[in-house]
Amino acid sequence: MVMGHTPTSELVFLVEKGAEGGYIATAQGCNITTQARTLDQLKATVREAVDRFFEDGNPGRPESIALRHVAPFRY
Repeated sequence: MVMGHTPTSELVFLVEKGAEGGYIATAQGCNITTQARTLDQLKATVREAVDRFFEDGNPGRPESIALRHVAPFRY
């Protein structure tokens, strides 16, 4: 079992705009983070990162991946 990761059918990534542009995606409940300049590139880098993470023998490969966009909160 991967530390902090509970096997599930869906792995959710929170997507935020990077401080210097581009996008950063961080998996919830799993130690995977990746970044890219565009959303299309981000989708590809997320897939690659998940493939690498789970090919290393980590159990619990998800059936699907979801990207959830996080908007900055100001008050």
